[in-house]
Parts: sequence; C-alpha cells; structure tokens
Amino acid sequence: MTDLQLQHLDLDIVLSHVYAHATHLKSRLHGESHWLHVTQCSLMLAEQTPHCDLAVIYLFGLLHDTKRLHDGRDSQHGERASEFVQHLQHENILQLSHTQLDILTSACYDHNKGKTSEDMTIGICWDADRLNLWRVGMMPKEKYMSTHPAKQHHMRLKALQHLFKRYTWQGLLAGYITLEQAR
Repeated sequence: MTDLQLQHLDLDIVLSHVYAHATHLKSRLHGESHWLHVTQCSLMLAEQTPHCDLAVIYLFGLLHDTKRLHDGRDSQHGERASEFVQHLQHENILQLSHTQLDILTSACYDHNKGKTSEDMTIGICWDADRLNLWRVGMMPKEKYMSTHPAKQHHMRLKALQHLFKRYTWQGLLAGYITLEQAR
C-alpha cells in the first residue's frame, strides 16, 4: 500500500466518523478547538521540517484527543485514540500505508507520556500538542520539545498568537496540500 497523500483524503467521511465517535468533542480544553490549533501548529513546524509525513501530522491533530473522557487526568486517552485510529483504518476511512499507520498509532498512543522523539513526524505531533499548553496557562518548555523549530522561543510565542485565531479543517487541509505539492 502506498502512502496516503492528503489530496486524496476524504475529509467529510473522516469528520463524520470523528464527530460520531469522539468522547469529549465540545471540551474547551481538549475538544475540537484544541485539535484545530494543534493541527495549525503542526503545519507551522512542518513548513520548517522537510522530512516529515504531512498526512500523519494532519491526522494526529484531528485524532489525538478524540477519546478523552474528561479534562482531568485521563492517562489512557492516548491508547484509546490509537485504537480509534486502527478502527478508522480497518473501516477503510483513513487508507494509510502500514508505515503511516504505525507512526500515527505510536504518536497518539504516547503523546501524553512526556516523551520526546527523534522521529521528526512524531516529534512534530508531540511538539504541536505541547505548543498548545498556553491554553491551560502553561508556557511550553524547550526541554520537552523534539524538533528544532519548536525549541525556538519565537515559535512558542507564535503558537500563543495562533490560539486567538479560528481555523477550519478544510482551510488547514488546503494549507497542508499546498505544502505537500511544494515538496
């Protein structure tokens, strides 16, 4: 199976399944608004990181917190998100390659464990989530970042500025496709 290119992603089908099965969609802290901001931060990081999988990064932003039960400590939500990714793949909704599936499930599974990664795709996923700690009043710390761009002070401030903007899945997908085509 070849790698999924975002220009071939049927976003409407993916979103319909996410909306039907997400456990904490409307949460102010971990719901869809957060997912959108993680996806935006991922795009900013991916623009500066040429060797990363854009489809995995985009889907991580959308899926990583879909199975949170509440806004408090929920140490199993990454594992549940990973299982949800596998379910979506099994139902032929995502159509990821085996490699992409492995990377996305790993990124979701461990995203809340405080790790860093040398894999640039996973690193971008985790860094983008951490760049959104501003929403809970925490400044993202360099020592928890995996990628060089996320370790830059100006990038962490840029992420804060982006928290005040509104994004759509279609608009972000268009940005990712433009970057995908430029590579």
